[in-house]
Amino acid sequence: MMGYAQLNESILSKDFIMIKNIDFRSVNEEDYDNLDIEYKSDYYYEPKNEPPMTFLGYPVSFASFYLTHDEKIKSFGMQILTDNATLFYQKVKETYGSFSVSSPSVFFFEKHGISLPKEYSEEAEKIIANLPIPTVEEYKDTRTISWYLKIERSTGADNATLKIYNHPVKGLNFESHDRELRIVFSLDDLED
Repeated sequence: MMGYAQLNESILSKDFIMIKNIDFRSVNEEDYDNLDIEYKSDYYYEPKNEPPMTFLGYPVSFASFYLTHDEKIKSFGMQILTDNATLFYQKVKETYGSFSVSSPSVFFFEKHGISLPKEYSEEAEKIIANLPIPTVEEYKDTRTISWYLKIERSTGADNATLKIYNHPVKGLNFESHDRELRIVFSLDDLED
C-alpha cells in the first residue's frame, strides 16, 4: 500500500493513497486540541507499526497532511528531532541550495552584537541594511527559514515552498544544537 518512505516535495500534488499506510489516520474535530496535529488537516501520521518515514534520512516523529477535494496532497507538515541541527542544515543546503527568506532569532542578533531598533531612524535604516546573512551553521539560529522551489508536474512547473520552524528542544535554548524542527511543504498553485 505504501509507495514512499521519504517525505519531500516530490509527493506534492500526488494522490494521497500513494503514501498512506496503517500509521495514518483521518483527523476529526476531537483532535484539534492535540498541538502535534495541524489545525484542519485531513490526515495525521505517527509511526507506530511500520518503520518511520524520513526526510533527508531523519525519521519523521509525526506529520499532518492537507488534501484537495480529489485527494491530492496540497501541503504537509512534519516534525524532525535532531541533536545536531548544523549537520541537518548542511543536508538541507546540499539538497535545496541557499535559503530564500530567513527570520533570525534574537539569539542570532545577540551573537552578532546587534540590538534591533525599536523605531524608524536613519541609524535604524543603516543597521537593517547591514544585517548579516545567516551562514549554514547559523540556520539553526533562525525562527523560520524558507526555500522557494520549482517542481515539475505533468501539467508543467509549479511553485512550492519549504519552510522550517526552529525550536530548541524543551528545556534547552538556542545555544544548544538540539532542535525540534517543524518542516512544512506546500504547493503554491494547486487548486482545491
